[in-house]
Amino acid sequence: MLNNEIPQLEEAIRQLYRDQAKQPAITVVVVNKRIHQRFFVKDPSGRLVNPPSGCIIDKGLVDTHLDTKQFDFYLTPSSANQGCVLPTHFYCSRNDSELTRFDIE
Repeated sequence: MLNNEIPQLEEAIRQLYRDQAKQPAITVVVVNKRIHQRFFVKDPSGRLVNPPSGCIIDKGLVDTHLDTKQFDFYLTPSSANQGCVLPTHFYCSRNDSELTRFDIE
């Protein structure tokens, strides 16, 4: 994708915005829903339970450097009453925009 599709997108942007002083920034986020990782948190009684909806995992299992241009994180997009919640893996492979890592997460 970074070697084939992004250069084509950049060329299209150059052609569309050639008369403009500033061109749009490109941010690429790859989303993978087919992963094997599962996450749990301890409830007050010490039992392992599913993390709450919207929980972001961006330390420990992922690269922890603070680079805002290339990073990854996991998100639990929903809750599950039965079984394990299925997290989603997000990989930001390019970020030319003013958006920070926190903004994207």
